Amino acid sequence: MGVDTQELNEKLRDYEHLIATMNCGLVAEDPHGKLVFVNQRLLDWLGYERDELIGRPATVLVPDELHQFMDDDLHAAEDGDLRARLIAARRKDSTTFPVVTIPQRFLTAEGTFDGYFYIVVDLGAVLTARQIGPPTAVDVRSALHRIALELQSISLSAEVGTVTALPLHHPDLQDVSPRESEVLAVLVAGERVPAIAKRLHISPHTVRNHLKSMFRKLEVGTQSELIDRVRSLADNAPSGQA
Repeated sequence: MGVDTQELNEKLRDYEHLIATMNCGLVAEDPHGKLVFVNQRLLDWLGYERDELIGRPATVLVPDELHQFMDDDLHAAEDGDLRARLIAARRKDSTTFPVVTIPQRFLTAEGTFDGYFYIVVDLGAVLTARQIGPPTAVDVRSALHRIALELQSISLSAEVGTVTALPLHHPDLQDVSPRESEVLAVLVAGERVPAIAKRLHISPHTVRNHLKSMFRKLEVGTQSELIDRVRSLADNAPSGQA
């Protein structure tokens, strides 16, 4: 049976329309990091016309202070790390909003590497987007990291069904480092040292060191006391701060 060319062309047009209007962004870059495709949804979010972006470095899509972070992620993806990333996207007017990017290596029909494409999810759909500016690299990365940890703790809480999301904005937790916060999120979700180490890809010894550091900062003596303290902070956090 021959191929119905007209029907095939109609389907291709349907797919093109889907790509243009789907509720997430799609962006592709060549092996040298130059943009070769941006779908209409992402263009609408960013405020650009397509010809303003095609051929430009992909780093134009993020704040200047995150260029190195983006380059590091690209190298990680080249090594096979295709996990989703949390980053800030920059609009044409220089305002920013948090997004999740999901990378995928693009291969030709012959199997030759030909760049990357990314699915981009606007976290403004679930979080209130606001301008992060004029930001510093530390401020942006810290804010994004805290958003990631909050999402992680909520997700972990849903798994065990009994834990409140970490009150990461509480003043008593401001001295807790990002890595300690990751350990704390898994601890409060019900895991213990071996499982925490496995989940975070660190040694049990490192986990215990992070716990000891948090014991000092929060003036507790055991893991149980630490969990109780965090839950107490969550219960007493002002509305919107948990």
